[in-house]
Amino acid sequence: MALTSLDTPLESLAKQGHWIDYHRYMEICNIWKAIVTHDILINTDILSISQDIVYIATSSSGWSQELSFQQYSLLKKINQHLLVTSINKLHFSSAKWSEKKLFKSPPYKKEKACFFSHKNSYSSVSKITIRKDETAQEAFEKWTMAVKNKLTSFSICPKCQRPASLRELQRWSKCYLCIR
Repeated sequence: MALTSLDTPLESLAKQGHWIDYHRYMEICNIWKAIVTHDILINTDILSISQDIVYIATSSSGWSQELSFQQYSLLKKINQHLLVTSINKLHFSSAKWSEKKLFKSPPYKKEKACFFSHKNSYSSVSKITIRKDETAQEAFEKWTMAVKNKLTSFSICPKCQRPASLRELQRWSKCYLCIR
């Protein structure tokens, strides 16, 4: 009995149809990881590829809609990286997400920032130390100075002249108090 190298049977297996589909799936998964942001990556999962359509599960219908708006640019980026044939369409749906999440969870839970919140803006404020011999009035003055210094980095709302985050002003041209 003649011994053959392991490469020969593996090469013949890799040339079979279902393995070619698997390699294409893996190629598109790797491209997807390279072209999308971390937030998109943890909120999406590539399910399958059929007839040059990539089916992608999303964590919510909002993600499905957002990615549908970006479909043209995502398709263009994917097709630039593909070696063989191009993809015609990306199909986003939140229907299969719960099934995928039973087996896969994100590596860490990232706290989402509220759009209206100034929480992120205050995160860079240094911790105020209070001395034991400090009076309440002195502590209050120190705190108000720290807040005033931080508010100087904020933009001013054109409608009410209050400090507002740059994100709010860029999106709505006024602060969240004026929007309500």
